[in-house]
Amino acid sequence: MSSISPCTIEEADGRLLLHAQHAAKCELGCITIRTVDSDVVIIATYAFNRMSGIKQLWLDFGVGKSRRVIPVHELTTNIPSGVSENLLIFHCFSGCDTVSSFCSIRKRTAWKAWMSFREVDDAFQVLSTCDVIDDEAMKTVERFVVLMYDRTSTCTLVNQWLSSCFD
Repeated sequence: MSSISPCTIEEADGRLLLHAQHAAKCELGCITIRTVDSDVVIIATYAFNRMSGIKQLWLDFGVGKSRRVIPVHELTTNIPSGVSENLLIFHCFSGCDTVSSFCSIRKRTAWKAWMSFREVDDAFQVLSTCDVIDDEAMKTVERFVVLMYDRTSTCTLVNQWLSSCFD
């Protein structure tokens, strides 16, 4: 019986990393995953430092002229801890295979908003660990949503921003 069976991970994105971990346990320390899905980049970046035995993890990402090879093992060394710890909640919040995304907001846009508004790190931590979201975290998340749509807005609440769009 394989050490990866049975598996409760339903999404293929996560299963790819499960197979990569299995390969590492079989003493394959350099692994490449081929994908066109940005979700895999985020999940792999989150998972790399939590996986044992993998020395190098490469993602062959994209199609056509935009296809490139991403060295996840190098990428993870440059990511601040607040970002690394919150990658999964960012992945879910910005839309994934099982959660709807914000209208016309792609991962890159959400990422740029996050990198310019790191105050949302604590709110992401609350979203990922608590059953009840306090008002302060909710206000921070709302400000983040506003910034995803309009990085120059001074509005702090979504309804406030929406009202300003129609004035």
